[in-house]
Amino acid sequence: MIVDDILATIRADCPVRAVWIGQHWTAVALADGRGGMASSLSAPGEEHGHPQVREAGRLHTLSALALASYVKDGQGPEVSVGWAVLNALVSDTIDVAAHAQADALDYLLTHGAGRRVALVGHFPFTPRLRAGVGHLDVFELAPGAGDLPASEAPARLPAADLVAITSMTLVNGTCDALIAHCRPGVPILLLGPSTPLSPVLFAHGVDALAGVIVCDMDALARTITQGATFQQVEGVQKVTLTRAAWSSGVSPSEVRGESHANL
Repeated sequence: MIVDDILATIRADCPVRAVWIGQHWTAVALADGRGGMASSLSAPGEEHGHPQVREAGRLHTLSALALASYVKDGQGPEVSVGWAVLNALVSDTIDVAAHAQADALDYLLTHGAGRRVALVGHFPFTPRLRAGVGHLDVFELAPGAGDLPASEAPARLPAADLVAITSMTLVNGTCDALIAHCRPGVPILLLGPSTPLSPVLFAHGVDALAGVIVCDMDALARTITQGATFQQVEGVQKVTLTRAAWSSGVSPSEVRGESHANL
């Protein structure tokens, strides 16, 4: 599984400075200045008054590796904490500044022109993407106008020439299965703030990672704890890492900084 391989790359533990669990996003600050975020999950079928987070109020006293283990043995909000910590731990796995590329929408428009594209998860840029590619199928758990139910993804993904998958599927445990349904050799983009910026994913068939790096932990904490959607989140910068750039190397002079509004 992807999560096992990412965990296997973590060599050093780190104290945790703070943990924030917001309505939409969860974030963690490590003592060495690194930070990470992930989508907030709720505990399925929780009983009224039943604790959803073990050690609530004391999470910051645990080590990063202890919290990262929640991605496998936690539930609901605990899993989100685990992924936020894991994303913080891998944020310096490779030189992100030297490999930053165009944003997710640019990547999809460039590689999807005239082609059949599948998008797992409805993103704000969906109308622009639909207008710029040959054909677009959007799979969503709560489908809106023009979307397809997520349950149809396994049957339809093999027909896609380019696949983009929300990194929320890592948090809810469905990513591995979705990748397995894609046609061999088809470019796959993993996108969203929960995306681990780790080259481990390239070994699992992913060709590009569109995620975020935390550049202002205080701003991130302030916005997510006040219920911010991603368009309202502050303190992060969007980056896209490609398998090709990671393999060949990219000069820092080629870096193009981006805002995070389209992700």
